[in-house]
This record gives sequence, structure tokens and C-alpha cells, in this order.
Amino acid sequence: MTTSREYAQQFIQLIDRTKRMPMDGAYAKIHDLGLSHSHLRAMFILENQPGLPMKDLAEALAMTPPSVTVLTRKLEASGLLERLQDQVDSRRVLLRLSTDGARMLAEMHNAHLDRFTQLLSGLSPSDQAQFLVLMNRAVEALERMYREESEG
Repeated sequence: MTTSREYAQQFIQLIDRTKRMPMDGAYAKIHDLGLSHSHLRAMFILENQPGLPMKDLAEALAMTPPSVTVLTRKLEASGLLERLQDQVDSRRVLLRLSTDGARMLAEMHNAHLDRFTQLLSGLSPSDQAQFLVLMNRAVEALERMYREESEG
């Protein structure tokens, strides 16, 4: 009988196979710019919280302020982020996505959606629905587990 751990290993292998597929569009741009997962996380945070102080971005990323300074410098050099002086406290620097940064995130979202559409297109409509029901059930179980751990 196959264990949950063995199924998990198979799932990881399947996900890894999707990562080896050719990069195009927004994925290729991210790769060409040398951006990491942390850069993308910072961009997603700033998309939802424009004008965030550096200290708050560091907390949201669970990183030290000096590490976030290095991270944001690369985003700024790539033209994806802007630094602004706080109008209330001129000592503070606020961060927001540039127009190009917002466009890049929109392209990433569409590329992500296209990739998952392609993935699901290999299944019949009823299999797609069943897959999503099962994934939702698995995610809910994981959320429950983490919630119970944090409460107890």
C-alpha cells in the first residue's frame, strides 16, 4: 500500500517536471533580470500595499532591513520599484511598484494562469472539477492542521 509520504514524493516530482518546461513571456523576463522568489514576494506585497516603508516590507518578508535594502536595490535598478520620500517624515523611504513593475506582475499573473490552463487542459472537464475538489480538500486539511498547531 502506498503511503501519504510516497504520494507526496510523486507529487513533488510532478511539480518539478512542470518547472523544467520552457520559460516564455513573463517567466523569461523574470529569469533574464535575475530575480528571485524573494524579489517576486516583495513585488506582490508592494502591489497590495503601495507606499510601504522599508521596515514594514522587511517584517512582511521576515528579512532583516539590510537584506531588504539589497533586494529592493535590484528591483529599483531593474525599473520595477520606486523609492519615495515620506511627505510626513522625510527620514523615511517609502516603496512602491513602478508602472513597469505593476505591468510585470500583471504579465506574471497571466502567464501563471495560462500555464495552469494548459496543465488542466490535459484533463476532461469532469476530471478538472474533481481535481479541484480534491486539491481544495487537501489545502483545507493543511490549513486546519496549521490553525490547530498555532492555537494549541
